[in-house]
Amino acid sequence: MIHPRLLGALPAAGLVLIAGDIRSGKSTLAWGLVEEVHKKDPGRPCHVFGFPQVKAGLLPPWVTSVEDVEFPEDSVVIADEAYRRLYARESWADDNKSADQFAGLVGQKGILAIYLTQTARKLDISLVSGAQVFLLKKPSRLMVLLDRSALRPLLSRAFDAFHASSVPAQECTYVVADAFEGLVERSNTLPSFWSDDLSKVWRGVANGPARHETTLSTGDVYRGLNQLAVDCWDTNKALRDVLLKAVEQVDAGSWEAAVSTLDAGLALAGPLQSKLERLRDGALLALDK
Repeated sequence: MIHPRLLGALPAAGLVLIAGDIRSGKSTLAWGLVEEVHKKDPGRPCHVFGFPQVKAGLLPPWVTSVEDVEFPEDSVVIADEAYRRLYARESWADDNKSADQFAGLVGQKGILAIYLTQTARKLDISLVSGAQVFLLKKPSRLMVLLDRSALRPLLSRAFDAFHASSVPAQECTYVVADAFEGLVERSNTLPSFWSDDLSKVWRGVANGPARHETTLSTGDVYRGLNQLAVDCWDTNKALRDVLLKAVEQVDAGSWEAAVSTLDAGLALAGPLQSKLERLRDGALLALDK
């Protein structure tokens, strides 16, 4: 069962993003939403994207698996652990190019797409910014501190709301929609077909991403920053200056400072945001080495 206020925030067609900490109830919420939509319109096709084929027997008979981001029109699609195919560090990969176009077309195609991830940072920026509804299960403190800078104030409000509630966190959802923002207590119960195996669907499945993950070397980051500065030299001087500052910091070996500079520059990037995201994530990897 889904709380009426939460169900009322759901668009008939559009992009819904669900995020939250590990084991916070993201999957039960998403599958509960899909089940409610199916109950109201049994003839509407329901699909799951990127689901491990060896576990297909766990799905109800009215759900079919799809592997193509060109989702069928007028359908409902759930992408659990969506970052396995729509990962921010692969912002130029074919799947993300398709997803970028798809994010703006779901309304025209009549598709309700529900994407789940532990943190929005893992998803391509076009999907995050294109969402009509953002549903948050309880975020961790680190998620609040380290997720995308534009989302941190929202995550902080959600974090405080969860901690102020006396209702168990898994029974609550923080809703961000045009008509409403706030915590919905007792927001959802388990879907009728739920099982422990479905809650751990990736157990026994290879840990690697569903497609080959490409990452940037430190040299790639340096060259990419310089090239991006050239690309926006006359058209976006504010971003150009940010990029040149980051290049100087990289030259000095100050990767942490470069990450902070690039993070601040995302708000200036406009159509270059996906490219800047990838370069920033490459700089983040340099910090781990």
